[in-house]
Amino acid sequence: MITIHWVDWSSGSLKKLLLHVISPVPGNGVGERVAAELFDFLQTLGRHVLSKLQAIVSDNGSDAIKVANDLRYRINNSLEMDSLKESYLIRCIDHSIQLAVKSALEFIKAANEKLRELCIRIRKSKVKRAAYRKEAQERRLSSLEPPQIDSPTRWNSTHEMNKDALKKKLVLDSVAQDDPDLQEYQLFATDWRRIQEIVQFLTPIRQIMEEGAADASPTISMNQAVYEYAITHCRQVEEKMDSSEFVKCAASAFREKLSSYEAHLIAEPMTVARYLDPRFPKPTDPAQLLPLKDYIRK
Repeated sequence: MITIHWVDWSSGSLKKLLLHVISPVPGNGVGERVAAELFDFLQTLGRHVLSKLQAIVSDNGSDAIKVANDLRYRINNSLEMDSLKESYLIRCIDHSIQLAVKSALEFIKAANEKLRELCIRIRKSKVKRAAYRKEAQERRLSSLEPPQIDSPTRWNSTHEMNKDALKKKLVLDSVAQDDPDLQEYQLFATDWRRIQEIVQFLTPIRQIMEEGAADASPTISMNQAVYEYAITHCRQVEEKMDSSEFVKCAASAFREKLSSYEAHLIAEPMTVARYLDPRFPKPTDPAQLLPLKDYIRK
């Protein structure tokens, strides 16, 4: 789908409108086909629109990167000028964070595999689920249901599963210990401790990502702020004296993965978007302000 988004300056709210729907044939070469359909539609809007495009945002998948590169080539070729520089091909901060979190979650992969299987087996069996509910009721838990199963491609769902499981740890341990079919999926004390450390490490990241995902928060203006916050958070965890070596390693893996996308997350278009976003203070240093104003004038 091709949509247009703009700010209604009278109300300050973000507006959006559906312009067009494309339906490329999937399979080999889909990146080129998507780029071709996008370009064909953009051409109908006229040269004055094509010449004002300042950035192309994609995720880090190979097909998405192919779309961005091919679309940039078509636009520049049509305009007969290098209007869109290669540095203006921007990566989605949400997807980049997802990949960085995945690096951190590798440190509790085995524990999460046991937890996931334990919850699946409890949920699928009426007998096991009844035993879980009975135990939860005896322990006076507010929820009598086992933790929801996560979606591996949505890290916030894994974070939520881990958070919920920590609240229900005693029930899960008791049910797993009493049921011979579940004993192999019982988590050790080390598993629970490491899950708790990862949950605590990722909580601030999740909070800022959820705030940035709101309709009133266009992602491109948030790129630099989210990136800087995440990197700073990792360094603080790594340097904190009372952080365990385990969580320090997880934070380091997160930081290194996210840093590998830095060139695609911080560029002139994001700097301009941040300058135009009223939520961020304007730079007062002339050394920062003058180049920015010159770029905007261009």
